[in-house]
Amino acid sequence: MQTVSFVSPIHDSVFRYTIEVNAANGSIRNVSGSLYVIDPAKVYSITDGNWSNPASWSTNAVPTSTSNVTISHIVTVDTDAT
Repeated sequence: MQTVSFVSPIHDSVFRYTIEVNAANGSIRNVSGSLYVIDPAKVYSITDGNWSNPASWSTNAVPTSTSNVTISHIVTVDTDAT
């Protein structure tokens, strides 16, 4: 196994990568993917659901009035929003 390190891109961004794998038998294969870098100080929706459901959020906790929230799903505000 080989470990590769890199400098993380900025928060709230997508890093696209391609790894060329050269096997000992001469086989070559490219493996591509995306790495989503999120800001750990923010709360992100991770699924459709109710605001009051901890499973709707990246922190597995309901956001507070001081949370910095990014909503990318259908989230129903089912609690007092004051």
